[in-house]
Amino acid sequence: MDSDSKFEPQGYCPKCNYRMNPGVCTECGEHVPSDALLQKPTGRLERFLLFTNRHSRALFYVNAVAIILLILSVLLPTLHTVRHIRPPSMQELTGEWIAINESRACLYRFELLEDRTGTVACQRNDRHRDAEPHVFRITYWRVSGPDIEINLEPNDDQFLPTILKGRVFFSASILLNEVEGGRGNFAKELSLIREADVLRSLQTTRDAMSNGILD
Repeated sequence: MDSDSKFEPQGYCPKCNYRMNPGVCTECGEHVPSDALLQKPTGRLERFLLFTNRHSRALFYVNAVAIILLILSVLLPTLHTVRHIRPPSMQELTGEWIAINESRACLYRFELLEDRTGTVACQRNDRHRDAEPHVFRITYWRVSGPDIEINLEPNDDQFLPTILKGRVFFSASILLNEVEGGRGNFAKELSLIREADVLRSLQTTRDAMSNGILD
C-alpha cells in the first residue's frame, strides 16, 4: 500500500453518499461504523431517495406552502365574489333624503325621483330659519356603481347651477363630497340619510322618553 492510499476515504456515507472514513459524516452528521460504509456511490434512484430522506423536513414545508397556495388560488376568486357588494340601483335610491351641512347652518332635503329628476330644498338653520327655503331642481341624477352624480338648477338668480358628486353606501347613506360650480351654494361635504330612518329614530326616542326608559 502506497503512502497516499492510507489517507483516502474508505467508503461512502449510506445517508448522503459522501466519501468518508468510519465515524461521523462531516456532510450530514450521521454516525457511520466501518461495516456500514458503502463501497461505491449509490445509483440515481438511491441518491434521490437519500436526498429526499435527508431533506424531508424542508420538502415538507415546501409541499405545505404549495398546497396552501393552491387552496388560496381556488378560494380567492370566491372570497372576492363574496366580499364584492353589489352597488345599489337607482330604484333603490329613489325617495327622500335629509342632510345638514358642516356648520349646521342649513338643513337639506333631497327628493330623488325615478325619472332621474327631483328637488332639493335648503332651509336655513340660523336666525333666518323662518325664511322660505331655497329650492333647486334636479335636472338629472345618475348612479354608476357606487358613484352618484346630481345636477342642480336653482329656481332663482341668487344661485348658480351646481353638480354634486359622491358615493353611495349600502343604499342607506350617501356622501356628497365633490362640488362643481355653484359658488358656495352647497357645503363641501354632505352626508345624506333617508328621511324615513330619521323619522323612525325620532319616534323611537319620543317613545322611550314618554315611557320613562331614559329616566
